[in-house]
Amino acid sequence: MLDKQVIFMIMFLTVLVSLLPAMVWEVKQDGTGDFFSIQAGIDAAAAGDTVLVYPGTYYENIDFSGKDIVVSSLQLTTGDNSYIYNTIIDGNLSGDAVSIINNETSSARLNGFTVQNGHWRGVLIVQSSPILSNLVVRRNLGRGVHFSGSNSYLENVTITENHSVNYAGGLSISGDSNLTFSAKNKCNIYNNSAGYAADIGLHPYQTVPVHVIVDTFTVLDPDWNHVTQSEYLTLSIDNQWLEQIENDLYVAPDGDDNNSGL
Repeated sequence: MLDKQVIFMIMFLTVLVSLLPAMVWEVKQDGTGDFFSIQAGIDAAAAGDTVLVYPGTYYENIDFSGKDIVVSSLQLTTGDNSYIYNTIIDGNLSGDAVSIINNETSSARLNGFTVQNGHWRGVLIVQSSPILSNLVVRRNLGRGVHFSGSNSYLENVTITENHSVNYAGGLSISGDSNLTFSAKNKCNIYNNSAGYAADIGLHPYQTVPVHVIVDTFTVLDPDWNHVTQSEYLTLSIDNQWLEQIENDLYVAPDGDDNNSGL
């Protein structure tokens, strides 16, 4: 049985640790920050800390390592969305660009980046529920963002120009993920490619309803080419990126290239 003094000391240290101020770790490529790389900042951070990343292209594959921390560009402190586009996490086609796969909670947040050139996924989230905000996820191979067993919140996330060989080039949802999309700062999902369900793929064993709210989708009335046709997936779309037509196009050897075919 623990001595009362030992118990008191443990309680005192626990309270003391909880009162310590959260740290802000600065990542700068010019050497004037705390670290050169984002992952080094994550490795040093503790729960509640912020890894603040200055503009530049960071060729690395980052992992939150189970930490409930904020990893963000200067968009977080300035509100200037230009930092989304000039602070880039580039996976260099060598794996997932961002991994959040170790039970991180909603206290974890990825904010204010362009995430590109992931080889498997741009952002992989498994059994974790981080907030994703103010992101552009583009030009990743093997899906832009994949959720499995997540309760994440998405705000102002644009998923575009990602490619998957089979399905779900843009957003992939599985493991009974329960996602929430901001109705105020809406996301955008468009111009992704795959064999089918190019923009949003819902795994057949996903039985939790997902309502996707976007400002811009590839088309206003998506069919199986764009999304999985499922009772568990509904969409609210304001604008379309690609103009839809209700006519067939015909090609014939005796046709005229000056004829639109409509």
